[in-house]
Amino acid sequence: LSVPGNFLVFCCLLGGSEPGGGEKPAHKPFVLTAAAAALGCFFSLCGTFSVQLRLEDLRAGAMSALSAGDFPAAERLISAAARLDPDNPLAPALLGRVRMREGLENRDRRALFGAAVAFERALALNPYDADSYYRLETIYRAVGEEELRADLSRRKAEKFRLSGRQSI
Repeated sequence: LSVPGNFLVFCCLLGGSEPGGGEKPAHKPFVLTAAAAALGCFFSLCGTFSVQLRLEDLRAGAMSALSAGDFPAAERLISAAARLDPDNPLAPALLGRVRMREGLENRDRRALFGAAVAFERALALNPYDADSYYRLETIYRAVGEEELRADLSRRKAEKFRLSGRQSI
């Protein structure tokens, strides 16, 4: 009942007449502006929801491909997600996970450094992503890059400083 009722009220406001057939109110321009704004918000929310659904589909597909060991397919899906929402820190973090797993399984330093680049991008978008710090530290330890690991520890301590003390 609420949808037809809201539709009736909306039509009355838009048409400018009272439900009982009364006179048109003098505030019609305001009502039209409000109706247009409401429709704009509705379509904007629909677009946002649609993008979020697409991102979730891409993420689920990438995780399935990663579970199956199909690294190129996982990278393609995550890259598509990154193009859809370039400011989302989850896309580079997922890409880093794919490249890290590929690098560790195949003992491929190039893939590991690709993972490190992806995790650094994730940290640039969200400097409080503890998982990306952990995975970067794991990569730098695996490839023997102690200077990079020390720099990462310093950056992490700066972000997670608690009451003047460094976190563990």
